[in-house]
Amino acid sequence: FMNRPSNYSALSNWHDYGVLSSTREIFLSPADDDGLSSKDAVTFIKNLVMLESLSSDPVVIHQYNVGGDQSAGLAIYDAIITSKCKFLFICYGSASSMGSIIPQAVFGKGIRATHANCEWVIHEGACELSGTTKQFISNAEALKRSKNAMYDIYTKCCKKGVAFKGKKPEEIKSILKRRLNVKEDWILSGEQAVEYGFADVLIRGKNSIETLLKKI
Repeated sequence: FMNRPSNYSALSNWHDYGVLSSTREIFLSPADDDGLSSKDAVTFIKNLVMLESLSSDPVVIHQYNVGGDQSAGLAIYDAIITSKCKFLFICYGSASSMGSIIPQAVFGKGIRATHANCEWVIHEGACELSGTTKQFISNAEALKRSKNAMYDIYTKCCKKGVAFKGKKPEEIKSILKRRLNVKEDWILSGEQAVEYGFADVLIRGKNSIETLLKKI
């Protein structure tokens, strides 16, 4: 204990709990290779509630996210969208599947930023169903609702992208559906994610983290 650095508490929070309370930063990344889990969602929500209890100042979220459990991802999405705080949401490496949905919670209440080398994967998701016929039908209906909700989220947020300039919501949704029908997995670079409105800005040059925080 005598050899611990003076900022040991902050370092411990960062590594063990994924949060730095002193700088209001949360680190969002699946704990294992299978993607987001309920544990990831609970940890994130605890961290956000803790920061909200300290103040309503902006929160910085650092995300590397290959996707995962839909319920876990939507729990994080809802926690952000209902928060009293504003956000700077930064995507690194991968913003795939649910990892592309979660940043959209910041739309209208902060900045969605991405690094140029972050790979964005937009798709309708995948599932495996089993059980009785009635259970299969119930799950299929639930998946259809989820897919429609995903398109609604993308449509609302993508309207800021230059690629959709002047387009009406129904036109944007139709274009997105056609893209996914053709490609299944629509893979974008960070720059393309900004072009299509999945993110607001690239982290580079004058758009440093410090500069973006001042704009919130």
